[in-house]
Amino acid sequence: MVAGAEDGSIRVWTVEGDLIHTLKGHDGRRIYRVAFSPDTQTFVTAGSDGTLQIWDAGGNRRHVIDAHDTDIFGLAVSPDGRFIASASADRTAKLWRWDGTLVTTFEGHATGLFGVDFSADGQMVATASADNTVTLWTLAGEPIKTLYGHGSGFKSVKFSATGDLVTVTEDGTLTLWNLEKILALDELEYACAWIADYLRTNRDVAERDRALCDGLSDD
Repeated sequence: MVAGAEDGSIRVWTVEGDLIHTLKGHDGRRIYRVAFSPDTQTFVTAGSDGTLQIWDAGGNRRHVIDAHDTDIFGLAVSPDGRFIASASADRTAKLWRWDGTLVTTFEGHATGLFGVDFSADGQMVATASADNTVTLWTLAGEPIKTLYGHGSGFKSVKFSATGDLVTVTEDGTLTLWNLEKILALDELEYACAWIADYLRTNRDVAERDRALCDGLSDD
């Protein structure tokens, strides 16, 4: 077990609760996140100094990655152990190899990011932002789908082993999203199902717009 503290210290325990190492990192600045590799032989820490720091199980620091310009609030390791994902207040998320090689930068959020996670199959990344959106991405950085909240920004995002997505917002709301339905949804068809009657019957709609959803809604 590993925990990071506000003073930049990192404590490593056995599962029985015995303290093994007390380490110093991140120039004495706050550590927000810690994540292990799947084989538990390596772990990564992320902090307010904008760096990712890679450690081995013996407490030796292997790499320092200058990842972001400011605080890193989100951190995840891919299920196959190949990649690290970091999410920052600088409005970006990034995909890294353990040696510090940058693979992908995820850009598009309007404000800072607080969470990031990999899907169970390791083929998608989800980012959660204070801009009240969660975005699903390919590993190449292409956006797949954007999910919208209902008021306060997102603080955390996690994939379940069964393929669902769980989010937490700043007001404490926890939401379980059915990704199978979301990814299969045709957004234009869905929107037209709601608005088709309005387009056909509302007298304020221009005649040229009445047929916008023809062939797209279920009506």
